[in-house]
Amino acid sequence: MAEIGDLDVTDGNNTARFPELQAASTVNNGARALEGLLARGLKDIIDGTITTAGSSTAYTAAANRTITSYYDGLMMAIELHTASGASPTLNVDSVGAQALVFPDGTAVAANDLPSGAILLVKYDLGNTRWVVMTSPNIATAASLGLVIGTDVQAWDTDLDAIAALTKTKGDLIVTNGSVWSDLAVGSNDQVLTADSAQATGVKWATPSNSLPSPDFTSSEQTVTASTTLNVAHSLGALPTLTTVSLRNKTTEYNYSINDEVFFPWNDISGATNGVTFVQDTTNVTILQGNTIRVQNKTTPTSVSNITVGNWKWIVRAWA
Repeated sequence: MAEIGDLDVTDGNNTARFPELQAASTVNNGARALEGLLARGLKDIIDGTITTAGSSTAYTAAANRTITSYYDGLMMAIELHTASGASPTLNVDSVGAQALVFPDGTAVAANDLPSGAILLVKYDLGNTRWVVMTSPNIATAASLGLVIGTDVQAWDTDLDAIAALTKTKGDLIVTNGSVWSDLAVGSNDQVLTADSAQATGVKWATPSNSLPSPDFTSSEQTVTASTTLNVAHSLGALPTLTTVSLRNKTTEYNYSINDEVFFPWNDISGATNGVTFVQDTTNVTILQGNTIRVQNKTTPTSVSNITVGNWKWIVRAWA
């Protein structure tokens, strides 16, 4: 029986059903035969599918066409009755079992093709195999030349757990070391903060408006008139912020012990009096004049020279 694969692309060569000087009584049967071979071919390829039988590694299929041998380019549309096993074959009309492969020649692996998959397969005569031209799944990592674990992440329970999390605006994915979970977005203006007391090690918190603790605080430094005092801050860089204060150690001018008077960068009260502060990457330097003065704590309009033995310098610096 002639099939669609027997048709010739040259019109004049198709004489089997409509020969020259054909008897009128045979025209109907010739037309019907043509319609039949077209229908069988279309049902096998375009306008239908053939459901396979056999096993997951040895599929069989019964074509609408009569196929007695495989030829290069022979095509079939098949629907798999079961998911593929490892390196499956396809045997159409008992012609012979040949391997199913992807276009690059990679053998179909177990579960590459799910049950119910509708495939268009094409026979490659030169390599005696069926090539899967279309499939419902993305080509396997191997068929793309990728190595699982090196080029692509291997699927595992962690990915399952992450995929199962609810997608909510602003939420973060966190873990306590064993379980993945959502951390709900914080309130406006909150920041993510490390907190070892939390199971996941982080939390949302409202930032403090206070100045952070200084990176360097000096010991009490002796006040000595008419000298230069270098206080090493050990930051290794120019401080971004520095404060210098006088700490009261013996009551004077209504200051209590441990009260601190913060000084500006310079307080010059004359050609040789006052104090100036200089900072570099190593020291905060205090340039002490002949006299150093402060305002009276309770009478701000009264300014007096300190008794140097009643006070100590304190230097604080921030990196």
